[in-house]
Amino acid sequence: MKIRDSIRVFLDPWVILGAIAIGVILFVTALVLLLVTRTLPIPAGVPTAEIRVVAFPTASPIPTATLPIVVEPTGSPQPTIQTGEIYLQALVQIRGTGGDGLRLRMEPGLAGEILFLGNESEVFRVEEGPEELDQFTWWFLVSPDNGDRQGWAVADYLVVVQTP
Repeated sequence: MKIRDSIRVFLDPWVILGAIAIGVILFVTALVLLLVTRTLPIPAGVPTAEIRVVAFPTASPIPTATLPIVVEPTGSPQPTIQTGEIYLQALVQIRGTGGDGLRLRMEPGLAGEILFLGNESEVFRVEEGPEELDQFTWWFLVSPDNGDRQGWAVADYLVVVQTP
């Protein structure tokens, strides 16, 4: 009788209905998860993202043999340095300031008001001078590009340049 009782418990309508309800709940949950996690189709004509993987360059070995370098002039010639003294109407370039620049003053001498700072390798035309003052030789310079940039400068930081 015990086996019959246990079979009746399993064939009880409530147990069967409970098993069917659990099965339906699991089936509906699976369908919902499939619908939520599915990928949507991309409409025609819509651009998609494209990912490209680019490898970083690696170090190349340095060649041991050196080839001769041939430099050919192109474009307008650069000013060439002229050895010699500064003279009126000469083009001079500021050199030797270590990148600090050269103070151009309102009048010759260290007491003269500083007007502006001439940049290293900037070119000026000599308009007046020389003036000897405060143990320096002073020249009056005017920028060929901007007439407002003019003033007296010490000759120690000027090199005559000439365009060919």
